[in-house]
Parts: sequence; structure tokens; C-alpha cells
Amino acid sequence: MRNIRPKQPRLQLAPDEYRELHRKVLQRDSWRCQACGSMERLEVHHIELRSQGGEDREDNLITLCRPCHENTHKGDTLDRSRNPAGIQIDGRGVKTPLHLSRPIGKPW
Repeated sequence: MRNIRPKQPRLQLAPDEYRELHRKVLQRDSWRCQACGSMERLEVHHIELRSQGGEDREDNLITLCRPCHENTHKGDTLDRSRNPAGIQIDGRGVKTPLHLSRPIGKPW
């Protein structure tokens, strides 16, 4: 039998607070996709998805470009040539995000 966690209310911020958190995450990640390094079409991705109880917290958010973000939700693994850090991305979120493996604010 599977061990199922009881549902708990997740932290979801008000729109103004979320916009500020979104900006902080982009700034923390040096305005770069943490999977491929792109600085275009940036979005903020929930590592633990909202639909799976993921909260609106800085440690649950990562900057991804639109193509990499779409790939995470398709369950695709990123092309190694576009992913110099070798980050594995799947439908459950990002594993070993770049922002945790390099000093914050350091250039690519």
C-alpha cells in the first residue's frame, strides 16, 4: 500500500507578492535560464509543481526560458549541447538546478 501524504493547504501568494517573488527569483538566477543559459523569454518554474502541492517559495522556484520550461512539462530531458551543466529535467520538476551548484550572481 502506498504511503499517501495528507493534503495540507499550500502557500500561495497574493498577485503583488508573487510578482515581487518572481522578480527576486529572476534576479537570483542572474536573469538566465538555469538549464541552458539563455537570457530570452524567461519564465519562473515551480520545481515541485503547484498541482502537486508546490508552494510559492523562493526555494521552490527556478528561472527557465520558454523552450526549457515547456520541455519540463512535456517530461523531456534537455539536449546536452544546450544544457552545459547536465541538468536533468522531467515532468516532476528540475533536479540539481544550476542556481544551487554555482555561487549566486556569478556569470555563466
